[in-house]
Amino acid sequence: MFFLILGAIVSTGISIVLYKNDFHLTVKDNFEKFKELNSFLSHTKHTGKCKALMSSCNVVMKTVWLNIVHKFMNNIEHIDKNTVAISYVLDGVLYKVVTRRRRGPPMVMMVLTSETTGGSDTDGDVIEVSSEIIPYMGPERNWHLRKFTPVFWGKENLTFEMTSGESRTFKRDEEIVLF
Repeated sequence: MFFLILGAIVSTGISIVLYKNDFHLTVKDNFEKFKELNSFLSHTKHTGKCKALMSSCNVVMKTVWLNIVHKFMNNIEHIDKNTVAISYVLDGVLYKVVTRRRRGPPMVMMVLTSETTGGSDTDGDVIEVSSEIIPYMGPERNWHLRKFTPVFWGKENLTFEMTSGESRTFKRDEEIVLF
């Protein structure tokens, strides 16, 4: 009985948060974006519509989760239309980073890597690692002015699928320069 009441309270709280953030007004817009994302993923290296649909759902759920976390953490301060200050605590000290917001579609849609099996030079399974790599690009998409290679993430290669349709592959020790 306790868990039933607790579940009702939690679901009501989530419903109120979603309603206050106009979630119900953006469902149609998000559905159109979801259809575009699903269409894009079904034409990439995902085999089958089921895998493309699962990847699309994964992207959408992560976005919703990050939006909810952001509302509760309140660690982003808007300075002006294009500038934000991001607060974080490291070793008990508060730090703030000021950065520009980039508008428009992301330039990188997906990051893939291929795992070779048994030390052969042929490509093995292609694995999507976007959620592991893309956050390092930062909001200005400049890798926070650091140099990265696939070795940083323990990968032999990384292939960046761009929204322009172009693919760029970087080998083990090759510096990742996209723009």
